[in-house]
Amino acid sequence: MKIADLLTAQPVLQNLMMRKMSAKLAYAIAKNYRLIAYELEDYEKARVKLLSENWKLNEEDNKFNVPEEDLSKWKSMHEELLQTESCYKPYLVDIALADQVESWTPAELISLWFIFEGNGSSDLAPKANS
Repeated sequence: MKIADLLTAQPVLQNLMMRKMSAKLAYAIAKNYRLIAYELEDYEKARVKLLSENWKLNEEDNKFNVPEEDLSKWKSMHEELLQTESCYKPYLVDIALADQVESWTPAELISLWFIFEGNGSSDLAPKANS
C-alpha cells in the first residue's frame, strides 16, 4: 500500500465515521482510520525532514520557503515519498457491509478498495425478510 493511497483514504474514512452504519462496519472504519493515521505520522516526519534538510522554515507562518527554482526538485522528492510502500495492513471488512452506509459515492468506494474483501454474499450482510 503506497503512502499516496493512505493520504487519499484518510479523509474518506473520517467522513464515513459521521454516517449511519452497522456497529461492525463502524468499528472497521474507525480501526482503519486509526491505523492509517498512525502510519501517516511517519510520512509527515519524513516529509518535514526532507523539507528541513533542503530549505529553511519561515517562523512567521511556520512553512518552508521553497524557492520557485527548487519547486521541481521538491515535487520530485515528495512524489518519491508518496510512492513509497507503507507497512499498513488493513483491517478487512466484508464488502456486503458497504450496503449499510448512507449514500456512498463511487469515489469513496474506490478510494477504500483495500479494506474490502468478499463477494457481497457474506453472512455478515443483513438478511432479507422471508
